[in-house]
Amino acid sequence: MPTRELMTWIPEQRRWTKRYCGRRYYVSARQLGCRNKEDSIQLANRWWADKQSEVDYALRVKLHRPKPMDDAAAARLGVPADLFADVRQLLEEALLHEEEKRKRGEPMETALPGIPDGTEVEIEIEDEPEDAEAIRRREIMNLLERMLFGADTKLPPAVAEKLTPARAAQFERGVKEIRGDVAAEPARTVQARLDEWLGKQRALVLTGAMKPDRYDNVRICLSHFASFVGEGADVSCIDAERLDEFHNFALSKIHDGGQGDKGGWSVSYAKEIFSNTRRFIRWLWEVDAIEMPRNLDTRFRFPSSTKKIETWTVAEVQEAIGAANGKMKLALLLMLNAGMTQRDVSDLRQDEVNWRDGVITRKRSKTRDREGTPTVSYKLWPITFALLKEHRSKGGDGKHVLLTKSDRPYVRRDLVNGRVRRADDFQSMYTLLAQKLRWKKPMKQLRKTSASLLESHPVYGRLTSLFLGHAPASMKDKHYAAVPQDLFDEAVAWLAKQYGFVEGA
Repeated sequence: MPTRELMTWIPEQRRWTKRYCGRRYYVSARQLGCRNKEDSIQLANRWWADKQSEVDYALRVKLHRPKPMDDAAAARLGVPADLFADVRQLLEEALLHEEEKRKRGEPMETALPGIPDGTEVEIEIEDEPEDAEAIRRREIMNLLERMLFGADTKLPPAVAEKLTPARAAQFERGVKEIRGDVAAEPARTVQARLDEWLGKQRALVLTGAMKPDRYDNVRICLSHFASFVGEGADVSCIDAERLDEFHNFALSKIHDGGQGDKGGWSVSYAKEIFSNTRRFIRWLWEVDAIEMPRNLDTRFRFPSSTKKIETWTVAEVQEAIGAANGKMKLALLLMLNAGMTQRDVSDLRQDEVNWRDGVITRKRSKTRDREGTPTVSYKLWPITFALLKEHRSKGGDGKHVLLTKSDRPYVRRDLVNGRVRRADDFQSMYTLLAQKLRWKKPMKQLRKTSASLLESHPVYGRLTSLFLGHAPASMKDKHYAAVPQDLFDEAVAWLAKQYGFVEGA
């Protein structure tokens, strides 16, 4: 019977050819060690069988989607990870692995599917994906059992050497975390690196380059991220996938906050936490502690944080001013008159007040260290100026206009042992006033109340940002359209009339 030809003979070229999977393959009789067709048929058939297996394997590898822990299972078998794409060869290698262990007298593990323990049988290998899955599960479970319940959480050397160092470390770290062991070297834990970062921020506070409030906010924000990834985890666990997961976590906290959950976050707070997290991660990359996550500069989306502006009514302002007395009354008037917050009132310095003309000239405390923050001059209302002169501090540090009986600022932020200690005596006084008035209006809305009144005026509306001490937003405001001081004084005086603090309308 003539031999079946698996390839096509080309007499003119004295070579064999075969088209397969969109590509044509050639092999000449001379390459096969022959001179003619008849002598090379069987050799050509064997050559093509080998070539077809090679092509099929490459195609399977290309189309194969790796499953979790293919690499670890393959490393334990001592074969390449892509062998899971070729089930037939994988089973052959698994059987050889078992035979080698039996010859070395090593304890046998769970048998391959369909092979009873202690039984010698001839196996007909089926090219079934289920067999590869069974091998994967068996190898991984045996490996985990040894590491989780054994004395050593290290990968066996024969397995570790076939994985990348990063992958081997990840596997061992995961086992330690499941066992509850310390999963990282003390110096490489997330908390250790975070403490190092916060130490740098504290140094900025001590030199005046950062305010204590800002430091404390950074510390609290990053504590959320450290808790999410695990304070004791190795810092290398911070990657693109983990950052994306934290973004999803932040969105879920925003949702909780919207549902009234006390543990939820506002949109603005979530954005601030995520922004500080990015800064911390970038620093980790700069000091070569981690690889930079490729999505670090991605524009992660958050819901709109725009809220309805809440203000006081004129009647409420009049009621509060009428019920307040002393320095509390003065503080409320300064918030209305000069767009101040409690901190601005507390920080007001003697040299920022023109004691002859009744004018305060200053930058707002929150942004005074920013180049674009404007210096604004506020003409004080008669009632405000009279109370300011009455309660002006005569002693203390000689710098602050208002001081407590113990000669301390009313709003204080002190860094003690890495934590910020806060005190706000204005807020304490206002809490008692609010209880007396039986309402829950926050003090910070007074500044917004005056700004909203200005915004409603057809002429003075353009002065709202200046009144709030905000940096100019447009090129026109920055360079070409300086606000006349006379116009601004008119606007501030107009506010006093709206509140009924001066005669006229």
